Amino acid sequence: LTARLIAAENGVTPGAATVSAGLHLQLAEGWKTYWRSPGEVGLPPTIDWAGSENVSDVDFLWPAPQRFTAFGIENFGYHDEVVFPLQVTLTDPGKPVRLNGRVSLLTCSAVCVPQDFTLTLSLPNASGIDAAAGALISAYADRVPGDGAATGLSVESAYLDPEMTALILTARSESPFAGPDVFPELGEGTAFGQPDIRLSDDNRLMWARLPILAAADTSQALQLTLTDGDRAATVQPAMSARPAEPPYTVDRILPGWADLAWVAAVALLGGLVL
Repeated sequence: LTARLIAAENGVTPGAATVSAGLHLQLAEGWKTYWRSPGEVGLPPTIDWAGSENVSDVDFLWPAPQRFTAFGIENFGYHDEVVFPLQVTLTDPGKPVRLNGRVSLLTCSAVCVPQDFTLTLSLPNASGIDAAAGALISAYADRVPGDGAATGLSVESAYLDPEMTALILTARSESPFAGPDVFPELGEGTAFGQPDIRLSDDNRLMWARLPILAAADTSQALQLTLTDGDRAATVQPAMSARPAEPPYTVDRILPGWADLAWVAAVALLGGLVL
């Protein structure tokens, strides 16, 4: 793991109340780290800003994650490289700033390694832009999920069964889905398995069922992050009284159902041989 703090500006300009920064992580091949909701196991990155100077608040933004499945375990996070955009609010606008971040995160490959280190970044009174750092921060800021209106993604229904064994939802896209995924959040310690996803209505309607693997703190409202290629949206859906029925005409079945179809075909072939 290589880690550093970067900033889009070379320094703090007169009167500036905020600066744009980022936590830049580069991971060796085969290693990953975690999203704010890590899945079945894992820990999200945290930063303690104690010791920073002229900093009143730091807003830590989360780019949309990817799904990792290994040994039957579902995890959400990042590999190769990620920048977490940081929106830094200054206590005294226009004055120099010093960021002091105590970072704790978990990196995993065949084994998991806790990482604890301190990063610092000082910005004096100066003008100008760091073009390379600014481009990195901007690229990953574009991957932070927006609202449904901005991305053309919306959730039409969401249902949690009373036994807390499954979440069933439907979502719609203004343009055809290409490779959708869904990442639910329902309180710390609640974990969801890989979704069975079906597409219909010319791939504009998605039906998904996610098994609930563990239900701990379910007092929080359900939050869903939908991804489809470069598009991502985070929404808090209204809950439905009944689950939506899966489409009878399926335009496309995504991994999960495809695996079951393959197993069924092999079983049928084996029966014919016998």
